[in-house]
Parts: sequence; structure tokens; C-alpha cells
Amino acid sequence: IWFGTDGGGVRKVTEGVFEAYTVQNELSSNLAKSFLEDDLGRIWICTKDQGINIYEGRQKVDEITQEDGLGGNDICSSMEDSQGNFWFASYNGTLTKYLTGTFTVIGPAQGLDCNSVYFVAEVGKDFLWIGTNNGLFELRNDRITKHYTDRDGLPSNVIYHILPEADGHIWLGTSTGLVEYRQGRFHLIASEEAIGKNGLCSLKDAMGTLWIGSVKGLAAMSGDSISFVKISGAPGAHTIVSLVMEGVQYLWVGTENGADRLNLHSFVPTQKAKFEHYTQKDGLPSLECNANAAFTDQNGALWLGTAEGAIFRPLGTERQEVKSPPKVYVTSIQNQEGLEWLEQGFEVQ
Repeated sequence: IWFGTDGGGVRKVTEGVFEAYTVQNELSSNLAKSFLEDDLGRIWICTKDQGINIYEGRQKVDEITQEDGLGGNDICSSMEDSQGNFWFASYNGTLTKYLTGTFTVIGPAQGLDCNSVYFVAEVGKDFLWIGTNNGLFELRNDRITKHYTDRDGLPSNVIYHILPEADGHIWLGTSTGLVEYRQGRFHLIASEEAIGKNGLCSLKDAMGTLWIGSVKGLAAMSGDSISFVKISGAPGAHTIVSLVMEGVQYLWVGTENGADRLNLHSFVPTQKAKFEHYTQKDGLPSLECNANAAFTDQNGALWLGTAEGAIFRPLGTERQEVKSPPKVYVTSIQNQEGLEWLEQGFEVQ
């Protein structure tokens, strides 16, 4: 369906591929920041200012806040460790562990000396790393055992993202670039000049390519080579805030100009990348995606957090644009001498 507007251009209606979770269907806040899935298949939507909402399908079944034991309602990120514990990082400088109804808050008393916790990741069998505004903390048995800062070789004390690898290498997204930790040392791999400041997110695909998102754009690192992959020239498209895989074929990229999907099976680094661009017409409640707010559940469904709510896309849901060719009518016929006959209503078969 096409329609014209008074000053707003021409619009086309297409079938949306995303379902929105907002305050209109009981989400406590539209600022969705991260997602987890429990053993019952319920989705935990963590918000920036109103704690956690638990959904079973489209139905909200529970809500968790500081009154229930959460360290802070202002959640920045979350993760599940190998033991089944849920962890929630809060902007107020606390980290909360949750297991079977019990909350354990990690804060100054346990050695977590910071104003904001940005990210938490399991980097070993029995310990976590915590990225904060005051360096990197190591947590064992619910207590801080190490604190890494610029005095230990960290190029920056602001850690936004942590990506551990099975071989022991750890990638850190910092305010001054991409940092690699190997053999007990921190190495600045890509500086602010190379990939831009504020390394917000990173991901490694099945082919071994490391994808890096920053305020400068989307970069792909293979071996020691780093190259930028342009999405578009639209405002906000160069600010990459989240990355997540859909299976092994598709890379989803959250930006400040909507979400984009790249088919890695047809991606050639030396050629222009072809992204599928998703906006409000596909069901996004906002073009502004949130940092690291990207998740795929056990059914392969995609979840993204935006500034105006969370969105859900079942696996295999694709755009459905109905191809309806217009009917063609003969409105006049002219012969060689220029004589014309009006034949209204004759449909061409």
C-alpha cells in the first residue's frame, strides 16, 4: 500500500518483522538494556531505570527491583555464568548475583570500588571480570581478588565490554580503543585513532573474524588486519552499539539509525557490504539501539533493546511485501492518421 502525505513524502506499508515490548504492554520502562532467559524459557528484560521484567510469551509474569534484593534498578548489562547464576551490572556501582531466588550484592564491602559497572563476563572456570569506570576487577567466591588499572598497563580505566576466548585471550572494549589481554599483559591492539574511542561492543564469528563496534563504525579484524565495513552514510549509522549472531550466517548490528543485518556467507571483505536495514516500518519502536542490548534466545529468536522499548523477532521471520501488480486499462487508441477513440474500461488481460 502506497500513500502520500502532506509534507512527509511518500510512504509504503510493509509487514513488520519485530514485535515491540513497551510500557503499553506492561514493561516497567522503555529503556531496555539487556536480556536473559531462564530454565522455563521466560525472558528477563533488564531496564536502565526500573529493574527487571520477566515475560512468559507476551505476558508479564514478574518484576524484580531493589526492594526484592537487586543491587540497583539501573541495570547496564547482564549475563549467565556456567553455574547457572544470573549477574546484573548496575550504573550505581554494584554487581548482583541471582540464583534460585537469592540475591548477593557485590559492592564496596566486597572490594568493588567504582561508581559504575558497565559489563561482567566469565573469563575462567571459577572467576569473573568486571568492567567499570575505575578499571577491571576480578571476582572469585563473591569477593574481589584483583583490581587492574592503568598502573597495571591498562590503556584506559573505563571498560565497556569484555569478550573472553576459549584459548585464554580476552578482548576489552575501552574508552581509548581495543585492548587484548594475553599472557598476563594488556596490549592496545587498535587505538582511538584506528577504530574510534568508546569500544562499545565486540563479537567473534564462526570464521574467526573479530567484529568491533565503536562510535567510528563497524570494523572487522582478521589476523592483524583491521578494516572498516561501511553500513551507510546516514546520520547515526556509524555509531555501532551492539552486535549479535543469528546462527552462523547473519550478523545483526545495532546502531543509532536502526538495526542492520549482514549475510556473512555472501560477505566479501574487498567488496561493498550489502546490509538489510531495519527501521520503524519493520516494527522498531525507536531507531536508537542501546549499548550491548542484543540477545538470541534458545529458539534462535532475536531480542534488541532500544530507547523506546524492547523488540522481539522470531527466527525465520522475514519481510513480507505483497507483490500486487496494478491493473492496466486502455484509455485511448490512436491510429496512424492521429484519430483517437476513447475506450474507457477495457481491461488488458
